Amino acid sequence: QKLSNGICSLNEGEKRLAKTVKMIINNKGDVIDYSVFDSVIKSDKKMSYKSVNDMLDGKINHHDYEPFMETLNNMKDLSSILNEKRSKRGCINFNVDEYVYEFDDDNKVSNVEVRKRGTAEVLIENFMLLTNEIVASFILNLDMVAAFRNHEAPNLDELYKMRKRLVGLGKYLKTLNNATNPKVLQNIITNISKNKTEEECKAISKIMLSSMQRAFYATYCVGHYGLALNEYATFTSPIRRFPDLLNHIVIEAIITGNYEVLEACQKDYEGMCVHSNDKKLYADKLESCVDGLLMKEYLTEIDGENILAKVVFMSNEGVHIRTQNGGISGVILLKKGNYLKNNVVYLNGTKVQIGDELVVKIKDTQRGLMEPLFNFVELNNKNIKKLEKK
Repeated sequence: QKLSNGICSLNEGEKRLAKTVKMIINNKGDVIDYSVFDSVIKSDKKMSYKSVNDMLDGKINHHDYEPFMETLNNMKDLSSILNEKRSKRGCINFNVDEYVYEFDDDNKVSNVEVRKRGTAEVLIENFMLLTNEIVASFILNLDMVAAFRNHEAPNLDELYKMRKRLVGLGKYLKTLNNATNPKVLQNIITNISKNKTEEECKAISKIMLSSMQRAFYATYCVGHYGLALNEYATFTSPIRRFPDLLNHIVIEAIITGNYEVLEACQKDYEGMCVHSNDKKLYADKLESCVDGLLMKEYLTEIDGENILAKVVFMSNEGVHIRTQNGGISGVILLKKGNYLKNNVVYLNGTKVQIGDELVVKIKDTQRGLMEPLFNFVELNNKNIKKLEKK
């Protein structure tokens, strides 16, 4: 907090030392010139994502933001251009939910909601991704060692496992052998998502994401498959990501010409990258565990109750649902003898398909955020008769 809320915070009207990546970008999203240098930055206005979203979406007028609207609208336009360019080159957008938890006075989880990303969040993300790409290019052009963020193409074994889970979508998966090219996988996701609801797309994205390899830090650069980039190095968060700090040290040495410092510290960079990969894995596991504990706590509170849910996807594993309250994703596992055919399954003799509203109960909270299990009770329609077993 001493860093994030103190000397490194961009408080309104206060001067801060910074490293600036200044870019000139044309209307196609191409960077035609850039420079990297030490600077002093003074924030004209401290803004919130919610308020900027309100202004950009024309919902609420915040009068103290009005002097900056021309800049914000220009940023919004540029973000759209960068989005389109990323899509054209094959960047894969995995649409996966993150959850936000509300707590009561006793510090118990009282509600769960899906985190929503607005125009402002996407805008900042696009600018940071471009900055990281330019920094990687800057360092590589000078033939320097840095902490590059690499992401390799998925291996065929994982892709074939994914194909089995996405049964019924085989006609779109015929080109999986060529998925070492991110554009191919992007086209597969696009084709699969046609005429699908947002909920179905999220379920498909979750399954596909599980087939991807983990990204890793290294002193060599092999490119980033998910972003469809030949070079990528994280730079924008040096106070919370150690590899970003390593890259700041490299750039500082380049700017000042202090190559002795650079040569001395870079001897340990590969070991530091390995260390960062280990810590990133631990951090991800910890985050997943905390999410799982909070989700389990919330589900335990409603255990035994009838819960309304909607069918969002079908796979060989089972019926994927999302609860109406909280938007929690879960699975009703298929029993022996039940199978998926033409996107229809029979649960206890009842025909169930995508879009149906179900009444379910919690079966297992132990899996936490990793798809908690539910039991099917009935369709949320009393007029539908169950099929009798032969």
